[in-house]
Amino acid sequence: MVKVSVIIPAYNAELHLSDCLDSVLSQAYTDLEVVVVNDGSSDRTLDICNQHAAKDSRVLVVDKENGGVSSSRNAGVERASGEWFFFLDSDDSLTPDFSNLCLQLDESDDYVVAGYKTQLGKVENFGDCVYRGSEVMTFVRQKSQSFLFKVCWCKFYKSSIIRQNNLCFNPNMFFSEDTAFVLSYLRFVKKIRTCSATVYSYIENSDDSKYVLSASTAIRHLSVLYDNYKALGVDSDFMWILSFFYRIVLINAKKNNNRADMEVWYADNKMQQIYSELKVRTVRHFKFSVKYMLNRHLPVRNMLLQNV
Repeated sequence: MVKVSVIIPAYNAELHLSDCLDSVLSQAYTDLEVVVVNDGSSDRTLDICNQHAAKDSRVLVVDKENGGVSSSRNAGVERASGEWFFFLDSDDSLTPDFSNLCLQLDESDDYVVAGYKTQLGKVENFGDCVYRGSEVMTFVRQKSQSFLFKVCWCKFYKSSIIRQNNLCFNPNMFFSEDTAFVLSYLRFVKKIRTCSATVYSYIENSDDSKYVLSASTAIRHLSVLYDNYKALGVDSDFMWILSFFYRIVLINAKKNNNRADMEVWYADNKMQQIYSELKVRTVRHFKFSVKYMLNRHLPVRNMLLQNV
């Protein structure tokens, strides 16, 4: 058996953390290391971590000052000692199928992508397939718009690839940071194995209003994502991410009646470059880019009154 490190960032996670940890520690596959990182929580998160560590020696608790989910995952990676890493969010859990997949991990695999389910009954996976060489990037381009490719969880990462290439989560990102990490990891992948097994139970929250992003913050995050997509040679998905960020920025600008913030978005050179590049691709890209150009030249007052 190979050792698998399950890395769990936890911030004020007392509501779900015990269930999360129990779902890992109850697995039939026992060669596990559970690295749970308390990110300066103000509730009982650290106590829950320590209680589980006292009962099971496989639990390693990392206690750090609050720095965000990226810094927490990086701290977990730094302390983890397994041959494979698996990221698990503190409000989610593992299913028993996780153990079966651990038993199938192969040294020749670089990336193993499993399936997940939500509390609403949605299930997503890429089936049981293997992709090698040039097939890897073909598969990535075909599936780049899938939600499963935008999150770091539900996947097994080779620790050697992460360490040899000094890969980490961007500590300056608190939104879509896992997408940036996945894209950077994929640059070094020569073989992907996908599995239909549902190993992850995800608590879904699709409420955009929970996010607070100013135009300058959104632009900074988008620039990192854009550069990662370009480095990987995959750009078919970027319009979705761009429109998602735009919607969040617009929601907050309208909520706070902050016209100046939207002016920052439209005046930014990187955003203009991205929109200009999108318009030459497909009809869908062109329509989106035209809408951007029209909004850019409309009075900001009118723009803030439009529907999101």
